[in-house]
Amino acid sequence: MLTTDIFLVTYPGNYCGLPYLFRSIEKYVTGYRNVVVVIETQDPPPPLPGNAILRTCINYRGTNYWGRGGQQVEKLRAGEYSDAERIIFVDSDTVFTRPVDVQTDPAISIEKPNVIYRPWAEAGNAICWYLPTKMVLGFEPPYETMTRFPFVFPGWFLREYWGFVGGEDRLKVFAHPNEFNGLGNYALTKHPEAFTAIRAWVNVPEGCMFQYCITVNFMEQPLREKLQSLGLMEAT
Repeated sequence: MLTTDIFLVTYPGNYCGLPYLFRSIEKYVTGYRNVVVVIETQDPPPPLPGNAILRTCINYRGTNYWGRGGQQVEKLRAGEYSDAERIIFVDSDTVFTRPVDVQTDPAISIEKPNVIYRPWAEAGNAICWYLPTKMVLGFEPPYETMTRFPFVFPGWFLREYWGFVGGEDRLKVFAHPNEFNGLGNYALTKHPEAFTAIRAWVNVPEGCMFQYCITVNFMEQPLREKLQSLGLMEAT
């Protein structure tokens, strides 16, 4: 059994989504150790489940690297926040949608962590991440790999990648470190033996998460109905 933590970087503007994420973890997810939550040092902590570990990072607001860019840097630092053998990345606007044992579920891993990929020619609007990914990696990224949550990577791999991209100082050169395209391309290029490459969308395991957008129509009827159907919100 691999020690596995669920990892999240958040800020007060997204705290409204956390109750549903945490309820979905409690309702559906087994086989993990802790939920590691990272917030900026000046922010008040959100209500957390009993097995959550709170970590703080620097204050990015008021700098040239605030917002999602700072969150991306801290996601890439996950291997320093957690000593787990595997880390499962989620976001504030995601929820689990079915029972998931993170030790055995195909959506998490088929022996080795999954990387779902597609050629950039098939990436649609996500083509906007091609050049940022190339700049961060310093080599040609063959694929778009920011396909769907959850993203799963070994702790050793995350620590290696953090060193490869030069850590915090070098990452701050970029407006968007583009965490999951960088990690996915580094995985398939440098360590293909350690991952299960899955062509999107050919024989892709059943998904286990739903993602919405907190900043767009949060809690309007379609989202409320979805959360109610998952047992994460009482019907009104």
